[in-house]
Amino acid sequence: MNDFFDTNYESTRLNQLSKQCLSDVKITGEIYFGAIGGENRLDFASWFFNNEAQEKINESGYKDFLLNLLDSLIIYRSNHKQEFSRSGIVKIKESLASIEWIKDGEAEALADIKKSTILQ
Repeated sequence: MNDFFDTNYESTRLNQLSKQCLSDVKITGEIYFGAIGGENRLDFASWFFNNEAQEKINESGYKDFLLNLLDSLIIYRSNHKQEFSRSGIVKIKESLASIEWIKDGEAEALADIKKSTILQ
């Protein structure tokens, strides 16, 4: 294993995936994700998109590819002892993705809050 943490790896992979799957569409939304158990692996992802965008995400294969990528990124960051490595938010604006890593456990709580405000 390479001990060097590549700070550009995450954004490069997200951009490659967006170009591969979402180049024909313009979608905007967020995915809250994280590892819950003791293992540094993806346990949940909450998707917040309108119905049309969610359909395009599913049809393009982006959802499955992104879930696999997020699992890999959690493992990568954990193996490199990064401070925030188990929870985050993928923000997609007009089909361009960025990732924000947050404190362990916060993504699930933030997703629950967002779900409750949407249902009201």
